[in-house]
Amino acid sequence: MANTEIGSIEQVFAAIESAIKARFPEFKCVEFHRQDRAASPLPACLLELSEFTGANDIDPGTGQQAVNARFEARIQISFRKKNPQIEIRDLATRFAAFVRLNRFGCRIGPAQLIGGWPDDYEPKQDNIEAWRIEWEQAVHLGEQDESVRD
Repeated sequence: MANTEIGSIEQVFAAIESAIKARFPEFKCVEFHRQDRAASPLPACLLELSEFTGANDIDPGTGQQAVNARFEARIQISFRKKNPQIEIRDLATRFAAFVRLNRFGCRIGPAQLIGGWPDDYEPKQDNIEAWRIEWEQAVHLGEQDESVRD
C-alpha cells in the first residue's frame, strides 16, 4: 500500500495515541515511551515500539522503507478496584479487539494482534494490575521519492 501520510515513526505514535484516547476515554494516560511509569495516573495505557524488522518483501513503490513494527501496550489499573483481576482482563480484551486490523486513522498496514498476557514488568509496582497487549503492523517510513514511481 502506498503511504502518502506517514513519513516518521513519531507520526505513527501520534495517530495511535489519538485513536486510543478517542476509543478509551477512561484512560488518564496514553503515552509512548513514558519515562516515569510508576507515576502514571491510572488507568493507563503505556505504549512502546519494541522492535521493527525490515519488510523487504513489501515495496510501497514510493521509495519509502517498509518495516514490520511491533508495538506493546501496557494496560494498567489500580488494584483497589472492586474486582481488579476481572476488570483488567475485560479492559485488555476490549483493547485487543480494538487493535485487531486497526490502522489508527492513517495509511499503515492493518494491525495483526499477537496476543495479551499478564504483565509484571515493574515488580515494585504492587499497587497495580497490568496486562501487556502486542501487535505488529507494516509501516512505510521516510520521505516519498517521486522519481521511484513509474
